[in-house]
Amino acid sequence: MGSPIIQPGDPDWVISTMMAGRDSEGNFRNTRIDDDGDLVGITRPHMEVHQGNYWTAAVRLDAVANDASVYLLIEPATKEAHTILSLQAGAACWADLFLAPTITGVGTEITPMSHNRVIDVAPVTKIYHTPTIGAVGTPGPTFLITGGEKTTAVGGGLRSGDEMIFAPGTKTLMRITSKAGAAVVISVGFSVEWYEED
Repeated sequence: MGSPIIQPGDPDWVISTMMAGRDSEGNFRNTRIDDDGDLVGITRPHMEVHQGNYWTAAVRLDAVANDASVYLLIEPATKEAHTILSLQAGAACWADLFLAPTITGVGTEITPMSHNRVIDVAPVTKIYHTPTIGAVGTPGPTFLITGGEKTTAVGGGLRSGDEMIFAPGTKTLMRITSKAGAAVVISVGFSVEWYEED
């Protein structure tokens, strides 16, 4: 038996129209009920992927010496950026987030990729690597990318569990500092996933 469709006039019509997505012409899609009578839904990020409003920007940086730092700059323009941050490193590193840094040069823009390969909409948020920094700004959360040190160096990574929402017109700086030890040179990676909201 197919899934029943809620129609106008049914008691659940208001709920269904509030929860349903829209088709390409702006009409509400029908809300589906599965064979067990449960309302079928998807998560907010999943919905944003379907609407072409979810991107990833990532970069790998090589030859990071012990105690050297590399930076990533996040700049939402006219919309909120709802982000998931990921960091990877070839050995132990410290990671720091800074708010409202002074930037004298944005560095190299990273081209984002839409998670929806059918609808390819350009985001307004810009992501850059290796910016020129006048001042790092207000310290935010600090993290440890786990890994061994010196001759026992191993890779590690971390990913934020919940999204961080960055306001339009703000700047956020991410820094990774190698703590691999001695003369060890490593590679590090930054990844930002996000969707945008007015």
